Amino acid sequence: MHRRNAFLIASAVLLTGFAACTYNPSFKADPTTLTCKDPNGCPSGYRCVAGSCCNKSEDSACSGSPGRDATIIDVAATDSPADLNRASDVLVQLDVNAADRGNTQVPDTISVGVDAAPDLAGDQAGTGGAGGAGGTGGEGGTGGTGGAGDAGKLDAAVDASDAAVATGGTGAGGTGGTAGAGGTTVTVDAGVPLGFTASPALIFAGDSCTLTWSVTGATSLSIDPGIGSVLGKTFQMVTPTQTTSYTLTLNGSTSAQVTVTVLSPVFTATGSMTVDRDLPTATLLKDGKVLIAGGQESSGSAYTLDPLLPSAEQFDPATGTFVPIGSMTENRAAHTATLLQNGQVLIVGGYHDIDSVNDLYLAATTAETYDPATKKFTATGSLNQKRAYHTATLLQNGKVLVAGGLYTDISASGIFVYLASAEIYDPGTAKFTAIGSMSLKRSGHTATLLQSGKVLIAGETAELYDPGTGKFGPTGSVTASRWYHTATLLPDGKVLIAGGEDDSGNSSASAELYDPDTGKFTATGNMTEVRYGHTATLLQDGKVLITGGYDVANLLRLASAEVYDPITGTFVGTHSMTAAREDHTATPLLDGTVLIAGGHSDTTSATASAELYGASGGSCSGTMCASMCSDLTTEVNNCGACGAKCSAISPSTAVCTESSCLVTLASGQNGNLGIAVDATSVYWTNNGDGTVMKVASAGGTPTTLATGQGSPDGIAVDATSVYWTNNGTYANSHNDGTVVKVAIGGGAPTTLASGQVYPIGIAVDGTSVYWANNGATDTDGTVMKVAGSGGTPTTLVSGQTNPYSVALDGTSVYWTNKGTYNNNYADGMVMKVLKGGGTTATLASAQSDPHGIAVDATSVYWTNYGDGTVMKAAIAGGTRTTLASGQGDLYDVAVDATSVYWPSTNSGDVMTVPISGGTPTTLAVGEAARHGLAIDSTSVYWTTDDALAVRKLTPK
Repeated sequence: MHRRNAFLIASAVLLTGFAACTYNPSFKADPTTLTCKDPNGCPSGYRCVAGSCCNKSEDSACSGSPGRDATIIDVAATDSPADLNRASDVLVQLDVNAADRGNTQVPDTISVGVDAAPDLAGDQAGTGGAGGAGGTGGEGGTGGTGGAGDAGKLDAAVDASDAAVATGGTGAGGTGGTAGAGGTTVTVDAGVPLGFTASPALIFAGDSCTLTWSVTGATSLSIDPGIGSVLGKTFQMVTPTQTTSYTLTLNGSTSAQVTVTVLSPVFTATGSMTVDRDLPTATLLKDGKVLIAGGQESSGSAYTLDPLLPSAEQFDPATGTFVPIGSMTENRAAHTATLLQNGQVLIVGGYHDIDSVNDLYLAATTAETYDPATKKFTATGSLNQKRAYHTATLLQNGKVLVAGGLYTDISASGIFVYLASAEIYDPGTAKFTAIGSMSLKRSGHTATLLQSGKVLIAGETAELYDPGTGKFGPTGSVTASRWYHTATLLPDGKVLIAGGEDDSGNSSASAELYDPDTGKFTATGNMTEVRYGHTATLLQDGKVLITGGYDVANLLRLASAEVYDPITGTFVGTHSMTAAREDHTATPLLDGTVLIAGGHSDTTSATASAELYGASGGSCSGTMCASMCSDLTTEVNNCGACGAKCSAISPSTAVCTESSCLVTLASGQNGNLGIAVDATSVYWTNNGDGTVMKVASAGGTPTTLATGQGSPDGIAVDATSVYWTNNGTYANSHNDGTVVKVAIGGGAPTTLASGQVYPIGIAVDGTSVYWANNGATDTDGTVMKVAGSGGTPTTLVSGQTNPYSVALDGTSVYWTNKGTYNNNYADGMVMKVLKGGGTTATLASAQSDPHGIAVDATSVYWTNYGDGTVMKAAIAGGTRTTLASGQGDLYDVAVDATSVYWPSTNSGDVMTVPISGGTPTTLAVGEAARHGLAIDSTSVYWTTDDALAVRKLTPK
């Protein structure tokens, strides 16, 4: 989050008792009346100079712009600079009366500088005044003009204001004349910067802070490095990528400095696994825990193959510990583990046995699934070909593509056999089916699911698998052949391919990008170190974390890490891991941190150690939030730091507390689900106790609008009424669902439709009410309509596959079809029909259990519960765009003019992303947000069915 604590400080140059303008001493009117904006803005005989009027005949300053806001003041010969008020930093030129001129004891002008925060050490001696006029010459001649006075010498302070007095030297007398008296000059600093600060001065890389200052007497003002002139400004936003000292320079000389410390997330040790593991798998489950399965355990000898492991364990981010969960049906290492859309994990192939005679690892054809609900492993269909070091990719239709790999051929004395074959696993049938082969035998390659649904296979060469045809086809050529590299899908749809083993058998530092739109590979910046057997993990900010690996040339396993920035196309080193690792795992957790576990830690052994990337020296400890709190009046994303809410207080004492940015509007609710807002109030349904509720959006006591409802769910509101769907009762197979309304001010509810079959989503447009009947079977769902005043309901569309949510624009109704159970809800769709009915249009198919839906003037947005994605498509139809992925189980979604919002079911975070795409931002952390979410012009509202509350975040 960007955190700002900006404030504006007016900068002015003033002299107490006098206006900051230029005027002629003989013009005795109020100086404030002498301001001017153009040459015609002054009285006759006066000229507009620097916004004020002066007399052209008497004032030499009228011939040009005076110096630093000079003020010409009439003084007598006896006046002293010490008599002046020096409360402000100004330069005052004292102009001697015309009647006094020619007096050799009085200089023509005296310049007085006054320092608001004077510094004697910085004061400069003034130059001498002009010499006095020459005396009268002897008989028969005229005296010459006195010579110029010598440079003034630092004398003494005039008074406590710390202004320094310099007295000009005596001017030499002209022929027959007397010596002119030296002029007197009082000077101070040319101006000083005051209060140059950075807030916060401690930030994470990518965050911003605000430099602020107050200066006086600035004719030039600049900040280095990289900013330049800031004259006329009082603050500047900066986003340094590393710790940076900024220097504010005033008038080319005086300067002040602040340092902004940039914290890189660091690696911190967490609990260790229960056993050493090299080449295990790690899978993020839907509940946020991580399944660690199999791998090799250290044998203790460099001459003995490491034993293969059947055991498995789970990492719990809440406790930072690993817990054993039993064993797989086989020993496995160099296998794959794929999270299926139903939440189970498919584990395929790998090495499962050791041929002790030939001292070889043997690959398996077996596969199994892990069910997080029961914590049990169960054998499933067998591969058509034994494989290790293969790839397994979850397709958008819920099936899994298994490709390539290798096995050892005992009959050929242990020769590795590399595979071009591929097969598809169908969770519905639990079977593997052989499909066409790749163009090349491959092991140590990568397989990346693209946003189009195709799969990029990359290694020595590259090719694409098209699920639509079931075939592999050509694409562009890689810039370099590589094996045991990494491939990471970036938010913009491109693929980062990094490192690996090159043609000569050495580790590589090179990297390239694959663009699916052009089918071309293009080199990008090199990594800071050569690596293979490393990991690459997409972070929540869109950057990629690279960890560990092996440096062949130096026979060195690496503890180093670096981060790739897609915007700059460069890799930047970050903190090192707590241990060197190769063939380890790296798993992005729901809170944005990354779990690093196992691997080969040195030349002889596997390790059980684990660590987390994402903690920092500036992160939270207890309720403290070092420099990470926000100014709630200016910061858009001001909540969620440290898993709590931050108040706008000094970063040095920043404590995360409940604050006005995040408000509980209602607590003690019962199974609250749907939510809606209007200009003044928030409305929601309590599915648990059958109530419909209302509270002022500004806060107050909740009001019960209806009781005794039958499992109320979706809710909508217009100018007069609140509408909701009652799911109906389980005993009646939900055939007794109803659509009901009540006046927004309360009263007796009115049933608009009865006998509905599991009505869920609802929307209104001022004249009619629209809803979705989920139906009794997978294929009998309907989209319905009834007049807001009541009447006979109309079926707009029938035969839908579990319709869920409804949205409207001026002409059409949009809804999500979750899909069918037999297809694991992988055949979900996003649909559209005119409000008056007619032919339906499919805007998106093959979606993974779509739930929430929203629409704006150009696009429709929806959430996929099955694969945790937030999607977008044009309302006229066209290419789908993935706005966010890895968001867990998703229900609701909302959109405004700039952004899309949704609650994550697993983490409970409230999230947002620009409608044009970009990096998702966390608005609120751990809010137990599950189902309902709504927005208005300033705030986001959601229901927390775990915390039993209705919450509001302002600003959104």
